[in-house]
Amino acid sequence: VLHCTSGIDLNVGERRRPTSVTFEIMSGLSFGALRVGKKYYLINFGDRYEFQLEYILGNGDFKVKDLHTLERYTIKDLLKFGRGKDFEIRELGE
Repeated sequence: VLHCTSGIDLNVGERRRPTSVTFEIMSGLSFGALRVGKKYYLINFGDRYEFQLEYILGNGDFKVKDLHTLERYTIKDLLKFGRGKDFEIRELGE
């Protein structure tokens, strides 16, 4: 009987239980999927922000314009207190 494993097992006679793997489920889009000119909303700690992405900055940050106040800020400004359990980024439907 052949058994397929993910690694090399030098101790063939010993049976091991597979280790459990936990994946963190994140809702919405990743930062790598954001595109200049598109409109998004971000939810974090119960607050909802709607913005249009204006620039992708070289340091991995994004310059955005709030759709309601027309204020300009960076995504890092929104995340300076961390990510809540409700953290989510989605594209706004037109």
